[in-house]
Amino acid sequence: MLNNYIYYKEEKEGYTSLVDDRQKLIKRIKMSYLNLKTASEYHIQPSQLYESVLVLLKGSFFVSFDGKRFERIGPRADMFVAKPWAVYIPLGYGLQLRADSDAQAVLSSVRAEKMYTPLIIRPEDINVKNVGKGSYSRQVFDIMGPDSPADRILIGETVNPEGNWSSYPPHKHDCDNQDKEVKLEEVYYFRVKPDNGFGFQRIYNNEYGLDEALVIKNHSVVLIPKGYHPVSAPPGISIYYLWVLAGERRIMKPYEDTQYSWINSR
Repeated sequence: MLNNYIYYKEEKEGYTSLVDDRQKLIKRIKMSYLNLKTASEYHIQPSQLYESVLVLLKGSFFVSFDGKRFERIGPRADMFVAKPWAVYIPLGYGLQLRADSDAQAVLSSVRAEKMYTPLIIRPEDINVKNVGKGSYSRQVFDIMGPDSPADRILIGETVNPEGNWSSYPPHKHDCDNQDKEVKLEEVYYFRVKPDNGFGFQRIYNNEYGLDEALVIKNHSVVLIPKGYHPVSAPPGISIYYLWVLAGERRIMKPYEDTQYSWINSR
């Protein structure tokens, strides 16, 4: 751990906890990583407190909600070039996994109250957006947005092309301000291509005396309880991140930093 906002995790086989109750900045979100070899199995236990989304990063799984009927998700060649597969796991449901090939996935869990229906999310279900332009253009994959059948979780992916910025112009969602902004906490899980590459993220808000400059590496996790949070990829390096948001209201209403929002009119 470098500071309270970023964690560098070793990529190892099996289960790895990424975000849990041991940190104090994030209250609503947990996250873990699964790296399973072909034919190995893992069981996600039912929860009465958290709804979850399993996002396939690479490879393929057979998944089952009842232990009898298995459905294949994947294959996904690579998170930098292929749209995601995902599984929504409501309150009260467990999920059995069996790796159909070497497979990697991230499990994101959010505190919830209402029960919904299990759901397999396929690549054709994903809303793909090309956001920004020029050196801050990027591709965004909405896995479960505000209109998806879930209680609190919002989740998706962003891919920065080589040398580009994202989450730009800088935006935040750390307070409720009528129709201008809705309070949501957020977690980013990063992958970097090539593996030895790096990137940067700034988390700042002058109102809180907050200004953190973070070095992004492969398999790192950033906690964003508040503040603006742009991301930058150096030349020759692509950055992928899975983002998860949660709050009292399941509404996406980010507020852009007026110091930099003028770039939208260029």
